[in-house]
Amino acid sequence: MSMRNYIGEAMQLIEDLVINEQIPDDGKKVLMRVLKLLSQAEDSLVEVRSQVRDITYTLQELVKSLGLEVKVSNPRISSNTQDVLDLLRKSDIADLEIDEEKAVVKKLVMPQQEA
Repeated sequence: MSMRNYIGEAMQLIEDLVINEQIPDDGKKVLMRVLKLLSQAEDSLVEVRSQVRDITYTLQELVKSLGLEVKVSNPRISSNTQDVLDLLRKSDIADLEIDEEKAVVKKLVMPQQEA
């Protein structure tokens, strides 16, 4: 069951309580506030999913532009390390700092696609 389904099920249970005549009015007001909060949480979840989708697309484009391969079963970027370092070293879009065996990319800007 997904997070959205859990929230929907919780909201349904609360709605059932709100129509229960045995619940006093002040209790119903609290339940309505909880419903509103759950609705806001559901909206936030939808927004986060959209942001994750955008980040995933950006990462895929970056990986593709660097000529790397990402294995889905083992999510590591694989390529010839020296080829990647050479590519970044020659690039106008990257600022690469190499210290012994460690390389740090200080800046990376995606080039615009030519028409």
